[in-house]
Amino acid sequence: MKIFYLSERNVYEQKEIPDKEIPAKALLSGELGRYFHHRSLLEVEEKVFMLKDLVALTKVFNTEFAAYMQDGRLYIKKGEAPDIDRGVAGSVRINADARMLIHVHPAFKSYRSHLMADLAAGSREMEAIVDYNFTVIAYRGNEVFNKKNGDESYLTLSAGDPYWPKFLSYTANYNVEIDIRGLV
Repeated sequence: MKIFYLSERNVYEQKEIPDKEIPAKALLSGELGRYFHHRSLLEVEEKVFMLKDLVALTKVFNTEFAAYMQDGRLYIKKGEAPDIDRGVAGSVRINADARMLIHVHPAFKSYRSHLMADLAAGSREMEAIVDYNFTVIAYRGNEVFNKKNGDESYLTLSAGDPYWPKFLSYTANYNVEIDIRGLV
């Protein structure tokens, strides 16, 4: 399957990835893929959603996906269509009274230039971004809490880091979940 991703130059490039890299339920023929093929919003009644599925949906649909919370409920939202020619990712917009938790950037490495629109929003709450390599980037307002590699891309936070978002948890088999049960 071909996907698009933002390079370090902030332009979209194509990459071929094996279908087996995508969880079956996120493919267009899978449960989540079929659902988001016709809809853009899903309420997650269990209040828990696998981070790998959020990343996979972004790869399949070539647009950002986000998890947010509103009125004690967890929602997964599909972003707008990207402008691949201009290198603009399909962003996710939520209501002003909702709390953005995490969204996926369509990139294999994350650079500050990829975060400019997110940082400009000036959130007072901790938010996170995850990229295709599962680099978790935490930020609040204009401050990013991750360290950088020598090439200026961000290093991931680990679960023991003081800035690890409280809405992310590890399962027994080391998968990361978006989990709001402790926040409501």
